[in-house]
Amino acid sequence: MFTFPVAHFSSSAAGVDVGNALLFNQADSAVLKRTPSSASNRNTWTFSFWMKRGQDVANSVGYGIFSSYSAGNDSGYFESGIHPSEDHYFIEEWSNDIKKTSAELRDTHSWYNIVLAIDTTQSTAEDRQKIYINGTRVTEFDTDNTYDEDQDLAINTNAEHWIGGSEYFGETASTRYFDGMLADINFTDGTAYDSSAFGELNDNGVWVPVNPSVTYGTNGFRLEFKQTGTGTASTTTIGADTSGNNNHWT
Repeated sequence: MFTFPVAHFSSSAAGVDVGNALLFNQADSAVLKRTPSSASNRNTWTFSFWMKRGQDVANSVGYGIFSSYSAGNDSGYFESGIHPSEDHYFIEEWSNDIKKTSAELRDTHSWYNIVLAIDTTQSTAEDRQKIYINGTRVTEFDTDNTYDEDQDLAINTNAEHWIGGSEYFGETASTRYFDGMLADINFTDGTAYDSSAFGELNDNGVWVPVNPSVTYGTNGFRLEFKQTGTGTASTTTIGADTSGNNNHWT
C-alpha cells in the first residue's frame, strides 16, 4: 500500500480554489484504479485534469496519465500521457498514436490544465478528438491522425481504468507511471466539453480553474482529493468521487 501526500494548489486571483493535489511518485508505481460496473458511452466523453510535472521524462519509460486495457481485445487499449522519451502529450489506441502534440510540456514548476474532448460522432475528422492546453485548443501535432467516425474507444468499458499509469501492450509490454502532481480530475460520460467548462483566464491572463458546470453521466466522476484515507474505494479514501455519482477510485 502506498500513501499519497496532499499538496495545496491555489488558483490565484480568479476562478476557484483547488484545495488539494495528489502526488504520484513514479518509483513507487503509485496509481489509482477503477473498474466500472458496466460500459457506457465509448465515443463521447471528456477528461480534464491539472498537472504539475515531476522528474524529467527523457530518461524514463514515459508517463501514463489515463488509460484502460482489456486483455484479449485488439480494440481494448487506450492510453494518454507524456510520450516516452519526449515531452509531448499524446493519445494512443492499441499501439497506434492518434495525436502527439508539437508543444513540449517540459516545465516542472508550472501547472498545466489539459482537456481531452472525444466525440467520434462528428462528421469533421479533426473534431472527433480535441486537446486543449491551458485553455487553448492544440492545432499543431507531430503525429496527426484521427479516429474513425462513430468509433468506440477503450474508455468507458467495464475493464479496469487507471489514473497515474498505464499497462502498455504494444510491441513491447511495459508499465508506465506518472511522476508529479494531479489535481481536480474530471471525467464526463456522454458529453464532450471544451476547456471553458473547466477553466478561465484571470485578470492577469493566467489560466485558472473554475467549478465545472457539467453533466457527468453514468460513469463520470470528479476527483478533488479532499480525503486522505487509503485502501478500497469509498467516500473517505483519496480516490473519492465528489461528482455525486459515487464512482470512487482505489
